[in-house]
Amino acid sequence: MPYWSFWTLRCVLAGAGIGVCQAGLARRAGSMVRLLPEEFSFGLETWITMHEELKGVVRMKATFDHLAEAMSAYIRDQESPA
Repeated sequence: MPYWSFWTLRCVLAGAGIGVCQAGLARRAGSMVRLLPEEFSFGLETWITMHEELKGVVRMKATFDHLAEAMSAYIRDQESPA
């Protein structure tokens, strides 16, 4: 699927068919059912970067560290069974 949009998700939630989305989105929706998890699994590389000159700025480092931890926690949650 080339791209997943808000409207595609809305159509699936309304019962218009099946679709692909992140497990976290499906969990929050509550009404979606995961189909064939053993047959279909899509990896998504995730990167977080900061400009070299900003590494010494305390508030930027704090923001970076928070984002890195929150993203890591989100990824760990996605890896656990639905």
